[in-house]
Amino acid sequence: MLANGRFVNPQTHSSESLAVSMTVDGNITNTTVINLTQLTWYSAWIVAVNVRETDGIQLASPPSDATVFSTPGGPLSAPRTVRSNASGASAVITWERPLSLPRPITWYRVSYYNVSSDPSKQIDYRYINSKHPKSVTFYHLRPYTNYRTKIKAILENELWTRSVFYNFATKQTAPSPPQNLQAIAVDARSVTLTWSPPLHANGVLRQYRVYMQPGRSHPPTGQGKRVDGSFNLQPQTRLNVSGLTPVTLYRFWVQAVNVEDVELISQLSRPANFTTIAEEMVYSEQ
Repeated sequence: MLANGRFVNPQTHSSESLAVSMTVDGNITNTTVINLTQLTWYSAWIVAVNVRETDGIQLASPPSDATVFSTPGGPLSAPRTVRSNASGASAVITWERPLSLPRPITWYRVSYYNVSSDPSKQIDYRYINSKHPKSVTFYHLRPYTNYRTKIKAILENELWTRSVFYNFATKQTAPSPPQNLQAIAVDARSVTLTWSPPLHANGVLRQYRVYMQPGRSHPPTGQGKRVDGSFNLQPQTRLNVSGLTPVTLYRFWVQAVNVEDVELISQLSRPANFTTIAEEMVYSEQ
């Protein structure tokens, strides 16, 4: 029996004939096809042929059902020269096309995720047409956060290149206001102020600024009293204020400060209203 097969490239409709001799009792039911094109889809089918001994005429069967397969290729190069330009809430990602690809690029797939979270939980992804600029902007990012972006190219016929990974970080922004500001009397002329850090630091807290005004005036004026931290230590969340007038209403506020290239200052906290106590009267007997 003779098996006659044909392999066809569906994209180009070009074909290559294949003839394989098989003996009936040899149980040969497979063969190797060589010289195919990498990264190409092919259709293949088999025709069984008997040879009539009396006159040598070949008697062929109908073709078998076709099978479709693709040939593998070496790893396709990834997009390259990735850059980022990030602010506190957005980032522009740019890249250059891969080198030496066997087919035209149709799309780029760009995704990103928070490095501190599960990489499988991609926050967002975009498909960028290859005819457009190789750039994408991601919005609504968290300030002072490390992200990783993943970029791959999609070629004609749904072929994918390798991915390139690139880490970037958003910048610091102003923190949210400090919380829970309270004033506790020490004596008639001094109080201790305490507060809680901002709910959203949005960076590294470097300083608190405390403001004081007599009466119910708003907003405060002046530079405020500074409560500084250090490079490795956040500033304390308390301050002793002295030199006050007894039995007087004061209003206190506090701000939080981050530092990027410039100072990033929060809005004022909710005020703490406090009336100093009266001085104790000291009587002496004559």
